[in-house]
Amino acid sequence: DSLKEVDAILEPGCLTNVEVLVNELGVEVGGTKSIQNLVVGYRGCTSICGLLATWLTDLTVASKTSIAPIPSSHNLDPSSIAADSVRGVAENVIKRIAKESFSKKGGDNILGFEKTEAAFLQEMINSDRWRSLLIDLSADNKDSALLVYVSLYFASCLLI
Repeated sequence: DSLKEVDAILEPGCLTNVEVLVNELGVEVGGTKSIQNLVVGYRGCTSICGLLATWLTDLTVASKTSIAPIPSSHNLDPSSIAADSVRGVAENVIKRIAKESFSKKGGDNILGFEKTEAAFLQEMINSDRWRSLLIDLSADNKDSALLVYVSLYFASCLLI
């Protein structure tokens, strides 16, 4: 059933789920069923988001350069500025949704992930853009084992 989920092909455990189905039903039936389920569930949500971000960046560059061009003395490329602006809007939406929907159980489940699946957490900790989200979540969810771990990690970095 997990292979029928929207954009299941993007999930870290996708190949494991295909393997289980193939092992249970055989290559011909399991392989065919896996492909059918992945195709039915494919929506291309990340592709659509990427295309929308590209359009927003292009529109922002077009509107800023035609209305108020950036002085040539400014070293930043207008498309880089526009891309950062669009990225900031998307990040703010993601951060808002994360704060609204974070649950202790869901967060704490991350502690049980395989190291490769949980690598995103270390990337968030190391990222100036995403570290603030973890700090905000930690302040609002003091009973979460995941966020206690993150807070202790931050504290240990300050002591070094």
